[in-house]
Amino acid sequence: VWGDAATFIPNVLYDYFGDAEVIETYYPLMKDWVDYIRRGDEANGNHYLFDYGFHFGDWLALDGATDQSVKGGTDDYYIASCYYYASAGIVSRAAGIIGNKEDEEKYAQLAAKIRQAILDEYFTKTGRLAIDTQTAYLVALKFGIFTDKNRIIEGLKNRFKRDCYRIRGGFVGATMMCTVLAENGLHDAAWHFLLNEDFPSWLHCVNLGATTIWERWNSVLDDGSISGTGMNSLNHYSYGSVLEYMYKYVAGICASSTAFKSVCFKPQLNIKMGYMNCSYDSVSGRYVSNWKINGDGSVTMHFEVPFNCTATACLPYYDGEPLNMEAGSYDITYKPAKDLLKPFSKDSFLFELAGNEKAMDILKTYVPQAYGMVMSGDIENMAQTVEELKGMAFIGVRPERVDLVIDGISQIQAEL
Repeated sequence: VWGDAATFIPNVLYDYFGDAEVIETYYPLMKDWVDYIRRGDEANGNHYLFDYGFHFGDWLALDGATDQSVKGGTDDYYIASCYYYASAGIVSRAAGIIGNKEDEEKYAQLAAKIRQAILDEYFTKTGRLAIDTQTAYLVALKFGIFTDKNRIIEGLKNRFKRDCYRIRGGFVGATMMCTVLAENGLHDAAWHFLLNEDFPSWLHCVNLGATTIWERWNSVLDDGSISGTGMNSLNHYSYGSVLEYMYKYVAGICASSTAFKSVCFKPQLNIKMGYMNCSYDSVSGRYVSNWKINGDGSVTMHFEVPFNCTATACLPYYDGEPLNMEAGSYDITYKPAKDLLKPFSKDSFLFELAGNEKAMDILKTYVPQAYGMVMSGDIENMAQTVEELKGMAFIGVRPERVDLVIDGISQIQAEL
């Protein structure tokens, strides 16, 4: 993943600034990196995998052998091979941008062989990913390496469940997590991880006084002391990449062409945040996307599109057609099809109800067993959804009583 900066960075620069000279300048470096891996693979059996040598892997992940492990539980060679595939694809794209048709085809064919080798080595015949970690699923979704996407998504959901909806990934998995979740429609999960205040999380660090991003989730302990682990930089970019998710999906400023000549405004709303104001100074000018959930349940949007640019606004929970926008400023207020003031449903987790007095009273009245689970603070029990309580007859929970909880919490309105 570190060496793949040779391909990823020029590719991102081209996307964000639209300057093909960047590709021209760095194309030899981009190609050299992929060719270096290819030569090593040929010398190690020609597997079309990056399955040799040392790799940092999912660095500083929390699913390693011990709490002090510097490496997570995701197979190093799987991660390296997936990035090898992505880099080969990027080189093919770069060759096309600069008009090198021969290399474009050559590296496209190489990427296809790498992808197939990954599927053969790390996936079962029925499409199940054989590496059961958060990071493994996220990487597969990020780079489109699967035969059955729905099966990967379900595997990731089940992994989150078994991990009690706690971040377990490191420099590979956690950094892409919220963005990948949003890209695949798992917005509720992305919101949870963004706004969670328990360890490990971004807001847990903020609540401990963080004004910069730490190298480790626990670089500073709850008592304010520095962790006894090594490598405790308190100004370390990696996990700061969550901001991509915030401007691209929460604010919804998503480029639909290179250099941000056009964007798609597609914000994601959540009453837990209530509002967001975001501007992005692109090379083509400043885009603005602000949203607010009002006390009457309506939503107010404010968009700005810079000179000589265009945008499409796909408003969330809006019954009308997408709005096409030229340069200018736009203000829109509408009533969403979904009642955003009501945060709870049958799919709410017990840990989400824990901080709401009304919800806890309802739970205590109708399913006291579940109330006791929440009050115990056991994170595994609290990772149950309300609907899943119906399957707990072994502790005396009755499905009809769970339905009463669902009806009750569904009527609770958030306080702005």
